[in-house]
Amino acid sequence: MAKEPNSKDANIGKLLLLDNKNKFVDALALTQRYLQHRDDLQMRLLNLHFLLLNSKFKEAQSEYDALPKVVLERPLVKGFLAQLQLNDKKPELAIENGLVAYNSSSSLRNLIVLVSAYTQLGQTANSIALLEEHLEKQPNDQAARMLLAEKNIGTDVTSAIAQYEQAVAQNPNNYIAFNNLAYLHLKAGQLKKAKEYGEQAVSLQPDNSAALDTLARVLFTDREFDKALELYERAITDAMKNEEIYLNYVETLLAAEKTFLATRKLKQREMKEPVSIQRVAELKAKYQLK
Repeated sequence: MAKEPNSKDANIGKLLLLDNKNKFVDALALTQRYLQHRDDLQMRLLNLHFLLLNSKFKEAQSEYDALPKVVLERPLVKGFLAQLQLNDKKPELAIENGLVAYNSSSSLRNLIVLVSAYTQLGQTANSIALLEEHLEKQPNDQAARMLLAEKNIGTDVTSAIAQYEQAVAQNPNNYIAFNNLAYLHLKAGQLKKAKEYGEQAVSLQPDNSAALDTLARVLFTDREFDKALELYERAITDAMKNEEIYLNYVETLLAAEKTFLATRKLKQREMKEPVSIQRVAELKAKYQLK
């Protein structure tokens, strides 16, 4: 008889550590190695868990189908089923089973399944209501707060700003929240606040192209073209493939009357996205480029 690789308790301890570190590939390899030597229900459930986290839905469905009926009513397993149903574009069923899992354990993962199901159904109001209720009980859940802010961007900008402000109050290193605050205040025409938040985002992530772009757009709107270009010189690299940011850079060059360089930069990169091709045409027309 093959020797068990390690004790079950030791393996579960390793799996918990890998799960916390988001090392899902390593965790899946560990569960499958264990199951090669011993059939164990708890390890099979963990294997299903990590199959889902690795987006191996076909294998996960097979693993779920092979589970004994005695465990199918467990909230944990209902949560697994909800993820499979969500992947199969069956959001109504995913909500039904996801609620069982979430009401048993209001974890972020169970929350995200429900939010994703409501999103598939186009039920933004239900997503927002669920997130608000969740945050009343768990006000320090940063990920849930960021999700709520993102949902509010399209429906209630004031609420989105309030959520992002609370996020940075709870975590001063949350550069995404600072960057989004800068973007929202820019859209609202509040350039002073936009600049303050944008500078904080860049101070936290000095080489992040998205943060650099947001602050540069604030400076562009305030007609501080040279300062904006200094930021774009850091943001625009060979590895930076975002066409919108690249064209923001070109537009700033044109606004700064650096037409020759802007024309050269346009020739250096071929735009592939339809919206980018349209914008190139608009920039050429506006600035009378050949």
